[in-house]
Amino acid sequence: MTLVLCHKCPREISDGEPVCPECGVLEREGPFEQHYESGQLMARGTYLNGALHGSYEDYYESGQLEGKYNFENGDPRGDGLFEYYNERGELMARGFYHMSKKCGEWFARGAGWSGRDKVEHYPPCPESQD
Repeated sequence: MTLVLCHKCPREISDGEPVCPECGVLEREGPFEQHYESGQLMARGTYLNGALHGSYEDYYESGQLEGKYNFENGDPRGDGLFEYYNERGELMARGFYHMSKKCGEWFARGAGWSGRDKVEHYPPCPESQD
């Protein structure tokens, strides 16, 4: 069960609930946070027109950051930074997207059959992304 914050009242409810039992609304619009049953932050981001849009972060139950993404109308390949961390906080992958395509340098720790770190180069990102 994932808990989400109702956007009309301060109550946390299950993301499977069709409506908030407190105020009757579960509107997916604007900033939100989701929490584990323990109360630990699971994710934070923003909904726009019912879809994830803009900066998004998710966390392991330990509180360690798991990833940073930029959504564009529900697509996690929105313009900007992509980062993924393991549960020990080690950076496992990092790169940028522009117009839903990889750009610039992408790094992946222990990727591929060799288990070695991998760096790939894509067309340059616009200046504001570097």
